[in-house]
Amino acid sequence: MSVSVIIPCYNGGPYLRESIESALRQTHRPEQVIVIDDGSTDDSASVAASFAEVTLVRQPNHGLSFTRNRGLAEATGEFVLFQDADDRLLPEAIEIGVRALREHPTSGFAYGFHRQILADGRALPDPPRRLVTDASYLRTLEGDTLVPPGCALFRRALVEAVGGFRDEAFPTEDYDFYLRLGREAPIHCHNRVVVEYRQHGANISSRSPSRGLRAAHRTLEAQREFVRGRREFERALERGKRHWGHIFGPGIAFEAVEQLRKGRSAEALGTFALALRWHPRGLVDVAQHYALRVTGRAAAKRRS
Repeated sequence: MSVSVIIPCYNGGPYLRESIESALRQTHRPEQVIVIDDGSTDDSASVAASFAEVTLVRQPNHGLSFTRNRGLAEATGEFVLFQDADDRLLPEAIEIGVRALREHPTSGFAYGFHRQILADGRALPDPPRRLVTDASYLRTLEGDTLVPPGCALFRRALVEAVGGFRDEAFPTEDYDFYLRLGREAPIHCHNRVVVEYRQHGANISSRSPSRGLRAAHRTLEAQREFVRGRREFERALERGKRHWGHIFGPGIAFEAVEQLRKGRSAEALGTFALALRWHPRGLVDVAQHYALRVTGRAAAKRRS
């Protein structure tokens, strides 16, 4: 069973070599490792070109979804894996995915989990995980199965049939992608850790929580017509909206305060309203945080 690994890269030079090496050292060796250099201004292209086994495609900067789809156009494998340029595949990642899809021939993709590492590669504590026995479109609607794409192995024919990734879904294009795939074919979770996900300041997931929440809700609302009239799916969609409110909510009120500090008052009001609707506890947290700061400063002033 042939596999194409697609690595989109924009200024990923510091980590790209490790990423490529992890793909080439798989126990089930991929047929292709394709690096799409998305207009990088660092040494990403030269790093990729230093590997004889790697197909390097260079393009002007177009963004993540376009770049993944460009890699898909180059792929010839029966299965595809979309690996981020700053992450590392564990040695058996592809083998585990291929075995899972062989054993579940109707599934459109099989996924597992990731563990987090620091920028320097050191491992972070691995949280406990629940065994997933019911991976499905419904569970994905609830938001409970979102993992980095490198954790999953996809049937290329199905990815092409749904049109790949959509630019307009940024920054929740992965979630949108999984939902569209899940509507067309069953999903399987093999419950194995297969990727090391690197945490650093440039992660898209570390940016504006209000933007992330709005995008997640837009992605869910795009499913509204499909689930209409199917009560179980409609309830799952609403649970999904609450789930993303819980995930992004803790940072939204703090983001609003930063917007106020920068003089973006109209934007801050909208962000505060978002926090009030989806995570009102965050308003209490931000008030307590700044109250403690003020109290601490006052105490320090009295001591001085």
